[in-house]
Amino acid sequence: MLVQALSIGHGIEVNSAVVGSVHSVFSHAVNIKARGDLWTLLSEERADLPFGIRVPWRSFDMLGLCRGDAVHAKSGFVSITPRKGLVIDCRAAPRWTPRRAGSVAPGLDERLTVVVAASQGAWHGSAAMAATVVAALGDKDALRDALSRVIGRGSGATPAGDDVVIGILAMLTSPLGGRAGAEAACSLRDAMAPLLAGTTDISAHLLRQAASGCVGRRVHELILALIEDPKLPSLRARVHDVLETGATSGADLCAGLVACARVLLLTREEKVAA
Repeated sequence: MLVQALSIGHGIEVNSAVVGSVHSVFSHAVNIKARGDLWTLLSEERADLPFGIRVPWRSFDMLGLCRGDAVHAKSGFVSITPRKGLVIDCRAAPRWTPRRAGSVAPGLDERLTVVVAASQGAWHGSAAMAATVVAALGDKDALRDALSRVIGRGSGATPAGDDVVIGILAMLTSPLGGRAGAEAACSLRDAMAPLLAGTTDISAHLLRQAASGCVGRRVHELILALIEDPKLPSLRARVHDVLETGATSGADLCAGLVACARVLLLTREEKVAA
């Protein structure tokens, strides 16, 4: 079965030879272990991911894919060989690449309140975890201790604590994070590395990706709207998109993003005003 990919993420490399296997199968996503990373086949209504391949199906249920099915990529094609072969043609698919943010628009504090309201639907401990991790940035020992009480905490394929950390990393590695944000993200990455065995495999991969600045399209567009778009209806639409992720995952991520943004972006805005 040959199918044309709708889009591919900027982190995907399908032209050189890659050998992998199916990691996990869901109705709207199929995760693939490849080159030590996690690629994701996405149904057509899902938003782009850095390591995602969107295909024109609403569900993967009818394909009969199973954990361990062999995956091969070469010359722009990705093939999965369960009982019946599946080949995805990525050669002509548009590649999603994150857009760089512009300058901080006036009214950032008001826009932050919109995201704060969205984070009210987070897991009960998410706001406190976000505040603890952000407060520990810059102190290696305190950060390691804080993360030991956050990584893997909560239920689900991506526990709430991990979503909080992804939100923090998304802001630190955003264009306005600057050198200080990049350094803080590196410290956070190093501190959480020995703790990743204590969370789910999927979540560990997503945390590593976020530490490298690789977050999904919906999260990226939310950050851009928060930074540069003074129109609140536009920001609310981007927030709604993120909140559709999982039961509380989107709200948990917003809790981390807000905690970091208050420190990182408001400080920057005050410096510009001065």
